[in-house]
Amino acid sequence: MGTTGTPLDGRYRLGDLLGTGGMADVHRAVDLRLSRPVAVKLFHPKADGATIARLETEARLLAGLSHPGLVRLYDIGADDSRPYLVMQLVDGSTLRGHLDRGVLPADSVARFGMRLADTLAYVHSRGIVHRDLKPSNILIDHDGTCFLADFGIARAMGTERLTSAGHCVGTAAYLAPEQVRGAETGPAGDVYSLGLVLLECLTGEPEFTGSDIEAAIARLSRSPRIPKWLPRVWADTLAAMTLREPADRPDMAEVARRLAHCALRGPLARRPAVAPTRQVPAPRATTVRIPLVAADKRPTNVLRAALFTGALLFGGLAAVTATLPGAARQQARPQEAPAVVVPVPLGPSPSAATRTGAATVVVRPPTPARGRGSSTAARKHSKGATKADHPVEVSGSGRGDD
Repeated sequence: MGTTGTPLDGRYRLGDLLGTGGMADVHRAVDLRLSRPVAVKLFHPKADGATIARLETEARLLAGLSHPGLVRLYDIGADDSRPYLVMQLVDGSTLRGHLDRGVLPADSVARFGMRLADTLAYVHSRGIVHRDLKPSNILIDHDGTCFLADFGIARAMGTERLTSAGHCVGTAAYLAPEQVRGAETGPAGDVYSLGLVLLECLTGEPEFTGSDIEAAIARLSRSPRIPKWLPRVWADTLAAMTLREPADRPDMAEVARRLAHCALRGPLARRPAVAPTRQVPAPRATTVRIPLVAADKRPTNVLRAALFTGALLFGGLAAVTATLPGAARQQARPQEAPAVVVPVPLGPSPSAATRTGAATVVVRPPTPARGRGSSTAARKHSKGATKADHPVEVSGSGRGDD
């Protein structure tokens, strides 16, 4: 089914793929009967019972809601055993797409946050919790207006759970602590998740990273780190939204009022430059062995370059001097040297190293003499070190593919 194929149910001609997920694909489409553009959420073939139940839940919840900040539901059906939803087409991009290009202006973040908070206040007043707030579920049209989408795992409060007790549903990076614990999740869970989304909009980086398990459990041991460069009105608002205890968080109406004060603050005057989030590949463990030349146990050129870089970054000019070839030749080598451990960033800059991890270069050069010609720095490095061997290991997190 496509732009030239058979229309879905004889009515909806599918066009470009707008997005894809674990349960369904979303297509741009045309309603041939009403001659209007729509979005069709077409679920994957052989959808299981839980998927069908979530489709029915999303359709039922959206059908009972009407708010300018929500994507409207037009129709529901099934074609060739593939269920689908027909919804309002928001012509633009997701918030995730905007974040992939870099951080957002503070006034835009406040404006988006106010609209989302107002929308969710309405949703909560109807007894519904979204439970999956994240940048990819927030749509932004070409006029800069945002819409809340994807109620696939939303739930009416007080209704039967689709997941068993003790299990959580949602996206790991944006879960509230109570969701991680598998406890009952109310409106306060959406408040927490929205706080993490707004924080990422301002900093350009998700607050909780790593594997799904690491990202999920991190919030059980610490609160999100609010940057010190944020104005107090922003810092207080985000800190209140992401308190670990649900009862301590403000409701969405209060969040909207606080964000209105943030909007009055205007642009941020002091924000550090932040690279776009998604341009950094995921870390990948690497180990490289570089053997020293057997006939000459001095460091090779490759090793000397690594020493020079590490010393410059972490030890300053004095440490660099100790790595130069001339300094090495001036020192006697009566025995095997202890190991010197020098951390070396794998990225092109300290900020990139922070994101991709750092390697550890274990260097075992000849031991300098303890006479007058030896440097104080070299003597300090030699204390408490282990016996030397020839290979040099570089191990840590390097740049991998997404």
